[in-house]
Amino acid sequence: VTLNHPFRPSAGTVGKPLPGVEVKLGATGEILVRGKNVASPEDTDSRVDEEGWLHTGDLGEIDESRNIRFVGRRSDRVVTPAGLNIDVASVAAELRRQPGVKDAMVLENPEGPAGTICAVLIMQPGARARDAIQATNAHLPDAARLRRWLIWPGADLPRTPTGKARRTPIIEWLHDQRSPSATSPPIVEDGASAASIIRD
Repeated sequence: VTLNHPFRPSAGTVGKPLPGVEVKLGATGEILVRGKNVASPEDTDSRVDEEGWLHTGDLGEIDESRNIRFVGRRSDRVVTPAGLNIDVASVAAELRRQPGVKDAMVLENPEGPAGTICAVLIMQPGARARDAIQATNAHLPDAARLRRWLIWPGADLPRTPTGKARRTPIIEWLHDQRSPSATSPPIVEDGASAASIIRD
């Protein structure tokens, strides 16, 4: 579907659509693909709509140069105890739009109740993660709000060759960042120890 030019690669993206391939984002940010490489709706399952667009199940972003960035799967959604579906990729995208946020990953909190989410952030120097979290939470229902967030210790998240953030090492790292007190966790600002948990 796409190709990253070997001499002009765009870091963190999967490149641009190949000739004869159309790519666009659906209303929910899902990557849709149409072209001769996609079977007709009559010859395949319901993932190809009547206009010939294949609904890939991948979520992405498209920059001004038409490079495509993979940000997650629609199936990576978290269901809260109240039955609310949280699209973690959309929450992460909202975090990335906040001033001072270089990158963010949102996933189900491995150290909390099932159905709660947390964020792993990379911040610009001097920026406050708390401000970005509060601005993002303002757009979320109470059950979906971020109540745990941590600062990743490196300059970038661990990634696959295609630029996708690798969930497994991030989850393993989260398991190691337990608060010293489950009932009274420390409140720390940006620039403190990466092992410190920041909560509301």
